[in-house]
Amino acid sequence: MPIPELSNILLQEFVNFKVLQLHNNPVIIDGVDFSEYFYEYLKLPVKYGGEYLSYIVHIKQFLNEIKQCKIYPSFLFGSDCERVGLQLSSQLQAMESTIKSLSSSNTQKKNSSPIPYYMFLQSMLTDVLSDMEIKFLKSPYPRVRSCVSLATYLHHPIIASSPEYFLIGTHQMSSDTSPCFIPLSLMKFQCLESKGSCYCESIDAESQSIQTPCCFLTVHEFIPKSSSVHPACRPLIGLLLGTDSMPHTKLPNYLYSIINNIEKRSYKFRRFITLVSWFSQFSTNLQTPIDEILKCYSSKERGKLLKMFAESLAGYFPDLYLGQKLSVSLHQETSASTRNQLNPPIFLYSTQEPNSTTEIVLWQRRLGDLLKGQLTIILGSMDFTQGWSKNLLQLYFKHKLAPFILTPIYCQGGVVMPLLIENSNIELSAYEISLPLRWMHYRLLCGIEHNLSHKQKLIGLNPYILEYHRVGDTLTTYQIQVDPLILNQHEDTTDEMLSSIVGFSFSNFSVERKWIVSLALTLAFWFHAITKNKRNLRDDLRNSPIVLATVAIAVTNYFNVIESDEKTVEHYGILIKFLKDRLSDRLSSSSVDSFIVHHFTSIHTVYIYLRSLTYLIDELLPSDRKSNSLSFLPSWIFFPSGHLFYNLVIDIESLKPDDRFRLTLRYWLPRLYRIPKLNSESAMKLQKLAEIYERVINIASEMICLPVSAPNIVYTKVPTTIPVIDLLKNETPSNAPSSVRTTNTERSLQDKNLEFKKRSHSSINIKSDIPLSKSKQSLPSRHYSEKTLVTSKKQSRKLPYHLRSTGYAARLRARLEETE
Repeated sequence: MPIPELSNILLQEFVNFKVLQLHNNPVIIDGVDFSEYFYEYLKLPVKYGGEYLSYIVHIKQFLNEIKQCKIYPSFLFGSDCERVGLQLSSQLQAMESTIKSLSSSNTQKKNSSPIPYYMFLQSMLTDVLSDMEIKFLKSPYPRVRSCVSLATYLHHPIIASSPEYFLIGTHQMSSDTSPCFIPLSLMKFQCLESKGSCYCESIDAESQSIQTPCCFLTVHEFIPKSSSVHPACRPLIGLLLGTDSMPHTKLPNYLYSIINNIEKRSYKFRRFITLVSWFSQFSTNLQTPIDEILKCYSSKERGKLLKMFAESLAGYFPDLYLGQKLSVSLHQETSASTRNQLNPPIFLYSTQEPNSTTEIVLWQRRLGDLLKGQLTIILGSMDFTQGWSKNLLQLYFKHKLAPFILTPIYCQGGVVMPLLIENSNIELSAYEISLPLRWMHYRLLCGIEHNLSHKQKLIGLNPYILEYHRVGDTLTTYQIQVDPLILNQHEDTTDEMLSSIVGFSFSNFSVERKWIVSLALTLAFWFHAITKNKRNLRDDLRNSPIVLATVAIAVTNYFNVIESDEKTVEHYGILIKFLKDRLSDRLSSSSVDSFIVHHFTSIHTVYIYLRSLTYLIDELLPSDRKSNSLSFLPSWIFFPSGHLFYNLVIDIESLKPDDRFRLTLRYWLPRLYRIPKLNSESAMKLQKLAEIYERVINIASEMICLPVSAPNIVYTKVPTTIPVIDLLKNETPSNAPSSVRTTNTERSLQDKNLEFKKRSHSSINIKSDIPLSKSKQSLPSRHYSEKTLVTSKKQSRKLPYHLRSTGYAARLRARLEETE
């Protein structure tokens, strides 16, 4: 539940950050946050489709850095099935707005607003973590709540970037067990050696204690100090600031006059400090501000609002049972080995709105219990893995399934597919090309639940699977008919099932390296989809600049990274510069041909879904019926650099069609291959590389010339109708008198409003000792000592930490206290 602008507000106004030298400590890292933030932090290009090999190299370097610091990370990824409140409407509105912005570009070839595709980054990160034997887990529960619950249970710090972590409600925990939050934006990624007196203790082989100098990472720990705002109200303030689940919640009318009288500040900032001051009055009575907000709505709307409040707030409170369960899965413990088994709570995922008085009272009690830390029900979540086999659970926990593949099954309302860098003039989008692969996922998952007699978990079928894609310049809803498929354990095989869906037979190809067939199958599936009803497909494939560039880069990169990832990145940088100089008369410095990037992304997407489907079918069948023909490498091996691919395609495209295959083989393969030394061994490798290159092209050509029948997928496409967010609209109060009874606090604030307006300064000078947040990638320009980040003792103890940096906040707080 992202909260726009909250990070900027808190980093500017909060002074309770403490500089730490992080070392010799286990930590929980939000894997989704890390994968997205780290790519942006590196400032790698996005417009060409992604620089994934460089991304992987930097991740490995960072993981080796923290290893030197004796920091032991556990990466946690959340499910993609969290949806509460008005999140679907918010996501669709954001998608439509972005599509309109992209379609307004004057030049068709120019992608004015590139969109990073983070689904690729997560799978690449988990591939690296597996290779380096670093613990990670994909949780079946919401991401933020999973991280906080696990960190609370294990007493580990959390490293993340989502602003929700600033507001986590740990009021029912002691200060010793509450997890601390370390923002990625205030973290140095370089390991330093301690020059002070801090030493770590280590044990040598003879079990003798020795002392060695510490290596550490410089981080800023966020420590929420005690204030008159109750800790349970902090998440509530975040929700009222505006999230995708509750974007525009109304406030009591008298608060808007205060918000509007704060000058020269953003609306979010003015709303935030007003909410903080208002909530500071209710440190002992948490229900009062809820009641005040409910009065802003009609009696028919209050039940729905209460349910949204409760389900949205639940994501901010840790649950020790969830933490214990995730710890067991992460460390592969047995139930008997865990300490103090906790009683499992009840999961409540309700799609019905409360209408009766009894239901409204029930949700009001649930919300009250949640704020008091007494709720024994997990709201807004469902354990969709209940009843799954051990193999299927491990497949999910290890993030082997494609992201968002479970969302339309186990989440009401369908899945909003992330935008890709595509050319809107190309008829087939990347998602439509790969639709048959997702369709087979859906059938198998529905079959699993039918076989388990857990059809009630399939809340996404209503009665179709719903996907929301960009089609051209329009947001489109795909209504996909799905029939459950239960595999025959004695007759079905993975290769036969895959052949029936991709439309090609591939089990007859005998190769030393199975990944050759996987790459060829990916290209054949993609090429057949975009060239339906065309003749001479074999010649077209062998002359396709897209296919030739993909195979040349994939095959050479396979051999290059065996020697060195870092040197390969440098080598590709030299080649890109060489190609730019060579193509200077054909490359535009101001625009990118999105036609090329579109196909790069489409092939990459097909590979991700094909790999996921193969893994899924393999886990559902006995070992003797698994795939004997396919093997999948990490996708960054086949798709290392979108920039290199882009320039190479343009160069190959300039050649005569009949010369493209031959010149790519003879001219570009030796240059793409980073030859360590000019000797006979390198010559033999280059010859082997050329043979594999030809083999991939030949296999793909044979596949498309001898297709088998593929299933007919029944689906319809209709323009998306975005649900109107009518419950929370029109948050600005009218000038008409409020029908709600006026309290003493309201009356006092209203009476003093004119006086406040006269006394308001023309500008607000905010002083803070912490670094201002200039951008997501900005890091502190210097180190700050703990002393400089602690509030001066001279400040009034009555004044909340949230408000000590503005003169206005102090005056507002004083007026509020006068009315108590």
